[in-house]
Amino acid sequence: MESLTDEERGFRQTVICYNIVIKALARSGDMNSIKYAERIVERLERRTDLRPDTTTYSSLINCCAYYNGPAEGRREALDIALRTFNKLCDADGEGPNNVSYGTLFKSINNLTSVGQGRNELLRKLFQQCCQEGQVDGFVLSQLRNASTADLFRELVAQPIGVSGAKGEANIKMLLRKLPPRWSRNLRRKQ
Repeated sequence: MESLTDEERGFRQTVICYNIVIKALARSGDMNSIKYAERIVERLERRTDLRPDTTTYSSLINCCAYYNGPAEGRREALDIALRTFNKLCDADGEGPNNVSYGTLFKSINNLTSVGQGRNELLRKLFQQCCQEGQVDGFVLSQLRNASTADLFRELVAQPIGVSGAKGEANIKMLLRKLPPRWSRNLRRKQ
């Protein structure tokens, strides 16, 4: 794709082409695919005519979430996911969105074991997500999967006044009770 001209290729090269490749790499669950996807993003970051967007970074984070290799690779996959998320936060442009946050929660769930470090990371990221106004059903479901029941209760249910395990598990009900500021920056479907 990169070696051909637009005429030879038959289409104009856009960031969407790279996003598709990264998404396809994610399905392999292999650390080499994660590293290859990260190199693609790094190449895009060096270009002046084509830049990675929020979808590009989120796709790389998702690639990390799908890692299913040996345990020693989990830490490296998580490091890549967190490094990518931090780049997204620091990048000029849109910054992280609901998909970025939800996918990072998915990565944390798949790549770490339950413990204090995981809880602190989830707590910090969810607070940032709320401040950025990016909480939606995907974020809540991925946070619930990654959290202990007590942590999910602390972060979501108690602040919005929901009690009881049945109510805490019902994402649709939680969404109806969310403070508007938690989801104020979500892109609405047209």
